[in-house]
Amino acid sequence: MWEGSGVVFDRRTGDTHLVSAPSQVVLAILRDSPLGATDAELGRRLGGMVSPEDEEQVLEAVREALIELQRIRLVEQLEGD
Repeated sequence: MWEGSGVVFDRRTGDTHLVSAPSQVVLAILRDSPLGATDAELGRRLGGMVSPEDEEQVLEAVREALIELQRIRLVEQLEGD
């Protein structure tokens, strides 16, 4: 599921970012979710793609991806989340 890294272009700033594979997947899900999602919701959506034994690893990867994406300002945490 997580293979390699990728490049994301931010149209707002003109910046190009090298991001991890989990960040690419999380960003794609958020792009298709106009109301956003919590880390737990993202973990559940991705959890269906892996075995139950790997679900905790997926949730940790999602959390790390969100931190990465927030750091480079591609996503932001909403109040109350």
